[in-house]
This record gives sequence, C-alpha cells and structure tokens, in this order.
Amino acid sequence: MNTAILTFLFLAIAQVLCVPIAKRDAALTIVNPTLGESWPIGNTQVINWTTDSNAPIDLVLMKGSEQVQSIVQGLNGIQGSYLWAIPSNVEPSTEYQVAFVSNGQALSTSPAFTLTLTPTATPNEIPPPTTAADLNHWTATANITLSDSQGNPKIVNQNTSAANALAPALSSLIAIMAALALVL
Repeated sequence: MNTAILTFLFLAIAQVLCVPIAKRDAALTIVNPTLGESWPIGNTQVINWTTDSNAPIDLVLMKGSEQVQSIVQGLNGIQGSYLWAIPSNVEPSTEYQVAFVSNGQALSTSPAFTLTLTPTATPNEIPPPTTAADLNHWTATANITLSDSQGNPKIVNQNTSAANALAPALSSLIAIMAALALVL
C-alpha cells in the first residue's frame, strides 16, 4: 500500500479518536447570580459558572420549585458564561434561581436572586422663573467686534448673569441689532 494512503488513514483515525467525549459527572459551580443580587427586568446580565465538563447544559429560570421559563438550551458546559437578556414578561420577585440542567437532571441551582422592574425616569418639577434664576449661578460674557463699511471696528460688550438673565437677554438682542444697524 502507498505510504501517502497509510498516512491519510492514520491521520483520519487519529482525528476521530481525538474528539472529546462529554464528561457527565463533573461538578458545576455557579459564580453569578449571587445570593440576594438584584437584576433589572429588561436588562442584559451575565450568568457565570465553572465546570470541567463539555456536556450540553440547559439554563432554566426557577421561582421556588417551579420552572418559569427556559433561558437557553444546549450550551457547551465548558463555555462558562451566558449573556441573558431578561425578558420583560417576567414578574418581579425575590425568589428566582437559575437551574443548570443536563439530560433532564438538575446539576446545580443558583442561590435566590431578585428580578426588579427597571426604574423609570420621573420628570422633575419645573421651578418658576424667579426660583430658577435664584438657583442658577452663572455669568456669560460676550465681546462682539463688527466693522463698518470703512473697516472701522464697532465693539459691543455684554455681561449677563443668572440673577438678571431675562432682561439682559432682550437688551443683548437690541444691542446686537443696533451694532448691525451701524455696520449696514
């Protein structure tokens, strides 16, 4: 037989024999979620674990002893993490756990953690203008140089602060309009 054919057969057999065999009895340690941790519903969180098994695992959301929903199926155990987009149809509770299942058998269950509603922004009360002016402490300075048709500079200076913000805004506009009128 030709040595090239023998080499090919040897490499093909070696390749088949090197395929890893799933370890089914390996320990699985849950890193995240931790006891009492709070995750907002609708956000994405990382579920982490450690194991030396490459057996396929399923992640299942549990509430007490009841399965709420499947999170993901068929992950390679050695993967060690999964990015979970927490669905918005899950109810808030402090009794959730993630169960790690392989071949229909629970390998491990996370400690209880909380799924909470995502906080929503609340509009702030808008204070009246006089209060707003008292709360703001700022000063704005503008120096504008305009040139007339002969090239002579016309300078307009304006200083404005929060305490007198409303009136100077109008006077600034009038001053700029007057400077433009001089130029034109």
